[in-house]
Parts: sequence; C-alpha cells; structure tokens
Amino acid sequence: MKKKLDALSKSVFDPSIVGRVNEIWARMMVVRERARMMEGELELKGGGEWDEKLLKTTGELLGQNAKGLEFLTKEVKEIERELGELEEEMSKGVRAGQGERR
Repeated sequence: MKKKLDALSKSVFDPSIVGRVNEIWARMMVVRERARMMEGELELKGGGEWDEKLLKTTGELLGQNAKGLEFLTKEVKEIERELGELEEEMSKGVRAGQGERR
C-alpha cells in the first residue's frame, strides 16, 4: 500500500504533467490575448467580419487547447480513480487492523 501511495504521489507531482498543465494554460492565455487583438482589429475596420485566415487560425488554436484540456481531464480522472482505490484499500486495512486488536 505504501508503494502505491508513493507511486500516486509521484504521478501527481510529475514534472512532465505539471509542465504540460503550465503549457496549456500559457496557450490559453495566448488565445485570449489574440481574441482581444482580433476584436480590436475588427472594431478599427468598422466591421464584424472575420477573414478566412483569422477563422482558420482561431479554429486551430481552439482545437489545440481542446486537446490539451482533454488530456488534463483524463489525467485528473485517472488520479481520482487511483486515489479512490488507495483510500478504499487503506480503509480496509484500518478495519482489518481494528478487528485484530480486539
């Protein structure tokens, strides 16, 4: 059980996952800023029309962010599942230990 807890702890604080989370947040910030810039450009042009290149770029960025969020969601669900299993094992161990003391 100790080994599983250590492995779970390592996976939660794995630098590659933390780095990936930071990368995705950074990309999201870039997308937000780019959207603000595009809105400003549209206002200066006096129209609400987006050109084809702008739509394509925006779609690509949003697609990349969606993939990143999907990855993070899977990781979080896996960690939650492992943690639930570990908690269940620990509670069984505690109950078994209490029965032996009596």
